[in-house]
Amino acid sequence: TTLFVTTGPLRAGEIESSFNLFPNPNNGLFTIELPTDLTENADLFIYDITGALVLKQTVEAQTNSLTIDLTKLPKGSYIVRLISVNSASTEILVIE
Repeated sequence: TTLFVTTGPLRAGEIESSFNLFPNPNNGLFTIELPTDLTENADLFIYDITGALVLKQTVEAQTNSLTIDLTKLPKGSYIVRLISVNSASTEILVIE
C-alpha cells in the first residue's frame, strides 16, 4: 500500500522533482539533500502516518541541504513533502 499526502494536486507545468533523504531509516536525525534546481523558496512538510503535520519549515532558495532533528518523535513511518512553485516531491522516512 502506498500513501501519498499532498497539499493538493500538481498544477499545470508542475514537475515531480526528487530530493535525497539520508540515512533512512534513522533515529530521527537526518539530512535532506535538496534539488540543485531549487531557485525559489520551498515549503517542507513532515506528516506522521495518520496525516497529522509534525513539522513545517520554509526552505530558502539555493539551500543545498538541511539537517532535521525529529528525535523526540515516536518510532514509525513519516511522509516528507517538499513543495516549491514548480515542483513537488514526496519521500517516506522511517524512524527506528
